[in-house]
Amino acid sequence: MAAVVADAVGASLKHPLEPLSVDEIAAAVEIVRSQRQLGERMRFVTIALHEPPKDVVLAFVPGSPVDRQAFLVLLDNATGWTYEVVVSLTHRAIARWDVIENVQPAIMLDEFLECEQACKASPEWQAGGRQLFGGRGRDSFGPQADRDPPA
Repeated sequence: MAAVVADAVGASLKHPLEPLSVDEIAAAVEIVRSQRQLGERMRFVTIALHEPPKDVVLAFVPGSPVDRQAFLVLLDNATGWTYEVVVSLTHRAIARWDVIENVQPAIMLDEFLECEQACKASPEWQAGGRQLFGGRGRDSFGPQADRDPPA
């Protein structure tokens, strides 16, 4: 797959601001994994196009080469550290690797589920629910106590 992505990067590009393809996203992950020792609890939170400079966009001619880059946000759940990474898909290399201190990246769906489970298991939360619903038949906190993540 890596050779296919390397051959395809920029070859059929209609515009340099085109979103990353599925193959480009997979290549970005593979490049990071092959060039860094990632812990077992490292998570890929975001993978998107790292936009080229404006002058490159304005001067673009279809078929001309462009250094396609991906922007990634990673979270190491073992340490709580957040990383911002730029990967050159064209050169198959990490162009930038920054630790972003004191930052929590975007919450992920499984974290909403973990939060819901922790709330339901909390005696304090259950007591608050009983107080709020005051004898309206809500003594258990099953599916009726589920909350959807905000849109």
